Amino acid sequence: EKTIALTPPLSTCGYLSTDGLLRRAGSALEKNRYRYLDKHDTVALAVARGDYDAGGLKTAIGQKYAHLGLQIIAESPPLPAFSLIANGARLTPERIAAIRAALISADGTQRAAWGDNIRHGAVAADDRDYDAVRKLRARANIPEKGNF
Repeated sequence: EKTIALTPPLSTCGYLSTDGLLRRAGSALEKNRYRYLDKHDTVALAVARGDYDAGGLKTAIGQKYAHLGLQIIAESPPLPAFSLIANGARLTPERIAAIRAALISADGTQRAAWGDNIRHGAVAADDRDYDAVRKLRARANIPEKGNF
């Protein structure tokens, strides 16, 4: 039984991916002790300090903390990293299309202030982009709280 730090419950890099990776290795989160922390950086630092045996977080964040001894031991298939969702009941299809076009066509100067998760650009989502998430989701009920 290991202690595992996770990002929030609805983060694909948290319970969902970590449980999928553990199942692939013959275990599962419920066979271990896990706790939801906060951001990916919080998980990385908690594991680097030795507070947890392992953690589930984005690969890029794990690489960011490699200098502290953090090692990536497994990775999930690529998953959608960040989604912006429009409410079709409140926005017209034309407004949604305009927002999508503005996000996709933004240049590097505009994107520089967007933050790490999106500053490299945006692409229009396709329903198939979420097939890997659906596959993971079919095997896991995501608890709202950790088990210790």
